[in-house]
Amino acid sequence: TAAIDLSTSVNTIANLGAVTGTGGAFKFDNSGSALIVAGNMNVGSIDITTGNHALDFSFSTVNAGSFKAVSSSIALANSNMSIDSFDLSPASASASVDLGGGSGPYVLTAGDLTKLSGRIGRIGLADSTGVMNINGVADFSGATIGLFAGSFAGNNNGFAVSAGELVLHVFNGAGSIGSAVLPIDVTTSKLTITTEGGDAYIRANGAMSLQSVVLAGGNFGVSSNSTLNLAGIIDANTLSLNNTAGATNFSSCGNNKIAHLGAINAAGQ
Repeated sequence: TAAIDLSTSVNTIANLGAVTGTGGAFKFDNSGSALIVAGNMNVGSIDITTGNHALDFSFSTVNAGSFKAVSSSIALANSNMSIDSFDLSPASASASVDLGGGSGPYVLTAGDLTKLSGRIGRIGLADSTGVMNINGVADFSGATIGLFAGSFAGNNNGFAVSAGELVLHVFNGAGSIGSAVLPIDVTTSKLTITTEGGDAYIRANGAMSLQSVVLAGGNFGVSSNSTLNLAGIIDANTLSLNNTAGATNFSSCGNNKIAHLGAINAAGQ
């Protein structure tokens, strides 16, 4: 169960063969070049960085408790991932992240996301200034997922981020989460949102509980086609709401900080 630590210096290896260290941590700094993981990995945890280079697990079966990878791009679709949790991010804070396909370079395709389905995880850097684009269905199948970006961009096709519990974080000035025209579609039972002054616009598919919405002066707009509850607080400049199909209950918490009420349509109440 001893650790395998190859992170004390920068390595330049093109292909990584089998790694076995059942129960131990595997740390690998290969930021000197792109890396193809060509062999199977059986370890307690994985922490790999290729820096501003690509990382490809397409030829590997991975067995590990936790899986962390930092790279310019990543490929998982053809791998076999048996992991409990994951932490994936581009090396550059300014890099964009595309979920469900895109032009990249940091793209998690539908096939990549299937390998992460059902695992607890996070995607993106906490200090990111780049945009996270929701370009396709991002289905995490009931797991708890944290997404970090400089801003989030929705789409015209209703592609949703699906998770058991979803956390959306923007820690970049006035970076926004969606827009009034292109909200972020979500399918989740619990949603937490944080920005540093940016707006957030959400379209909920199915019943949802807002755990907290803290926008530091930003505007919040939410639409729903089912029951919409508030479990925490809303801290926003303006609240706009549209729920024509389900009950809306925002009365359970008395410490909301809303300066203005925008358009409110709760006809489903």
